[in-house]
Amino acid sequence: MREKGAEEKGAEEKGAEEKGAEEKDAEQNVPSDGEEQQGPHDLVYDKADKEPELHWRTFIAIAAMFLLNLTQVFALQGPPVVLSAMGKDLSGESIQTWVPNALSLVQAILCPVIANASDVFQARKAILVGTCLLSFIGAAIAPNATHIGSVVAAQVLIGFGFASVPLAYCVPSEILPRRWRPFVQSGVNLAGALGACAAPLIIGSLTERNPHTGWRFFYWIQMALWGATAVGILAGYQPPRRHNGLDHVNFWQKLRHLDLPGFLLLTSGLTLFLVSLNLGGDAYAWSSARVLTTLLIGLAVLVTFGVYEIKGTSTGILHHELFRGGQQRGRTFGLCVLLIFIEGVLLFSFIVYYPALTTALFEQNFFLLAARIQHFWLACGFATLPYG
Repeated sequence: MREKGAEEKGAEEKGAEEKGAEEKDAEQNVPSDGEEQQGPHDLVYDKADKEPELHWRTFIAIAAMFLLNLTQVFALQGPPVVLSAMGKDLSGESIQTWVPNALSLVQAILCPVIANASDVFQARKAILVGTCLLSFIGAAIAPNATHIGSVVAAQVLIGFGFASVPLAYCVPSEILPRRWRPFVQSGVNLAGALGACAAPLIIGSLTERNPHTGWRFFYWIQMALWGATAVGILAGYQPPRRHNGLDHVNFWQKLRHLDLPGFLLLTSGLTLFLVSLNLGGDAYAWSSARVLTTLLIGLAVLVTFGVYEIKGTSTGILHHELFRGGQQRGRTFGLCVLLIFIEGVLLFSFIVYYPALTTALFEQNFFLLAARIQHFWLACGFATLPYG
């Protein structure tokens, strides 16, 4: 009896120890207030604690990321400087503002979708190469344009490459040791500043020499840059092995995890809103039914997008996890988004309207016009080095 009692007591103590160990493990697996729960979209890298090794492909990939950022800003900054010449050459002064706006609109809409799809489908390399090739095609279409609508369509295709800008910052952090990442991120920004300096000067000089063919040569140069970027990414970028919670589902099931309703609402709302802003005051009066109807419908769709992102989904374009965590996380992130939004409004206003304003009031020479904005981008380039 004593032996049986001792055995039962030992079994109870062993069971209590196992239960305590399980509870301890469970507590460790439950994230604290400052930690995020891992979702099915979150990537987990194999051998995450092991530093990436440097080899020749790494340097090619980093050079390709530098060239990608340079080319993206090169495509954005060039056309606004000679927008008046492009509109006059193609008899499209009334819609010439759509040349830079088309690229920016595609970038604003596709950025979150591309970033999300690259994780869900684990297709970062394919997306980078594919978007660069679409931009390559767009840059090849623009020089042969006989109507400004063709240039706008070309800019839409170029916008696909510009929309991959978030991935240009992800790749260096994947393939480099930690100590080199801040330095290389600064280099990526510096490459963008170089593109912002070079594009206005190149297109301004070419267009001043020949208003009909100058800006067309600029697109041929841009085409070569997109092609070189695609080749560099294809040859050098080798994504590290990783997995997520969607590895074992098929394509259509993965597609359902993309925020397609939010994407459609954002696309239609932004398009209608921007169309109304471009129609008003130029093609039609602000009080006309066409402008007001388009404007109000666009605003209504954007409000619907906001309501859907708040009430209809928690993992969409406006992922709820980003705004949780109290003052130290959620509020800080929301404030940063607001500040970046204000910065974007100011930046794109400067990019699009400052050249037009300067042309109308101060300077008719396109090269000198480009020179007037160089100090801004030079300051950006030098400032990014200590920030990195």
